[in-house]
Amino acid sequence: MSTYIALSPPSSPNLLHIHRISHAQSISNLQRDIHAYAISTLDFSPASQSTKDIKILDAKFADDACLLILLQLPADDKSLSNVIVSLPYTPAANDIPHQHPLITYTPLPQSSLQQHFLPQGTPPPSPRNKIIVTREMVQKHTQHVFEGRFTPMKLVVNGKKGRRVIVVLGDDRKHYRVLDMDYRMKKEKEDGDEGSGTGTESEAEDRDGDVEMGGA
Repeated sequence: MSTYIALSPPSSPNLLHIHRISHAQSISNLQRDIHAYAISTLDFSPASQSTKDIKILDAKFADDACLLILLQLPADDKSLSNVIVSLPYTPAANDIPHQHPLITYTPLPQSSLQQHFLPQGTPPPSPRNKIIVTREMVQKHTQHVFEGRFTPMKLVVNGKKGRRVIVVLGDDRKHYRVLDMDYRMKKEKEDGDEGSGTGTESEAEDRDGDVEMGGA
């Protein structure tokens, strides 16, 4: 089995490092039970439309296939756009016929794994080959665009598949938004059952207002 860890260093908020550790189902000895270690680094800086870099605000794994990334995009007019991007991060999720995998991993040599184990281990090196994320890729995989009056800070994903929600906390730490992650899936099912829908996703989002947390 594999465990994934996503980290965006404060010193480089336009980079996202994804660590994949393949290991035994039960870990009792690191040297024996860690089978492989691979890293992928996503560089979002080319997706910026201004001199300022894109900022990764947060990243969470939604399930075994989808990684949600909260991005702040600077524009030419000095305004900011905040979006949620969904990227497939596992080999199975990236296995699309006739398409190159979006996220690939650089494995560390098996002989060097022991020098990175805790407690005396050193940090693994960053991959030399970064995956360049373009503006077009961000637009293609954007799942939600926040209105200008709400500036997000953190997100949390919870619930079972088909009933999953994303809670997004505002940067004022008082307001939050609750998004239905499976809305599109449910709407497609309703359209298939009834033949036509009664509203668009954007209309449903327009009906969602900000919620202020009491006592904050």
